[in-house]
Amino acid sequence: MSFHALITIVQKLIQDYWLPFLQKIQMPMSSNTDPVRMLINGPSEIAKWSKELLPIDPISVQNAAIFVTCVRWPLLIDPQLQGIKWIKTRYGNDLKTIRINAGKYMDALEHAISDGDVVLFEGIGETMDAVLDPVLGRMTSKKGRVIKLGDREVDYNKNFRLIIQTKLVYYSWS
Repeated sequence: MSFHALITIVQKLIQDYWLPFLQKIQMPMSSNTDPVRMLINGPSEIAKWSKELLPIDPISVQNAAIFVTCVRWPLLIDPQLQGIKWIKTRYGNDLKTIRINAGKYMDALEHAISDGDVVLFEGIGETMDAVLDPVLGRMTSKKGRVIKLGDREVDYNKNFRLIIQTKLVYYSWS
């Protein structure tokens, strides 16, 4: 998919779905409402991202705005790997990168969860191993202190953060 096609899709989603939804729920807004501007702290934040190697094209800025404001684990759809560069610059040596197809990735994930690390799952395919469901769903037990991975219980550090990255792009219009 070309970059231009991706921009067109995002603009269509905003115009045809997101803004009408906000109008339906009677969200107060001006006629020139920009969803990205609602999520970020203005041009200074975009300038900061640019210094962190994020391209300042509309798609990259929209993805970054969602990334920094999301509550759940963000999924970064990054066919050109520009977002990966930004994330690696943003977190530096504090970022632990795990490739699911690498051996012993569960051991690395267990340590990251208990240590409260920021983890980047890099190069995810169409599906993920079901053993990761408790992590993806934040299914903790014992008052949020433990998460079950396979047959093991792992201490859950509340500072743990997961970022999921894929190069795959899917879209369809009915």
